[in-house]
Amino acid sequence: MAPQKPAATTQPKKKRTGGGGGKKKKGPTAYNKFVSEEMERLRNVGVDDGRERRSRAIANWHLHKEKDSNASSP
Repeated sequence: MAPQKPAATTQPKKKRTGGGGGKKKKGPTAYNKFVSEEMERLRNVGVDDGRERRSRAIANWHLHKEKDSNASSP
């Protein structure tokens, strides 16, 4: 008969249950939404180069932001 191991003195770790943790999926930011819509619009207008579309969309975002900030000032 083989000798028995002594009983473990520490308890096994509890398994983590799901819920609460983890990164939450958020919707698109105003910037992302604007740029994606602007790129789609530029594609429809006929701008074929993707780099050109993105740079124009970003430039339009900055103009759009300036317009908003000027409109809010008295």
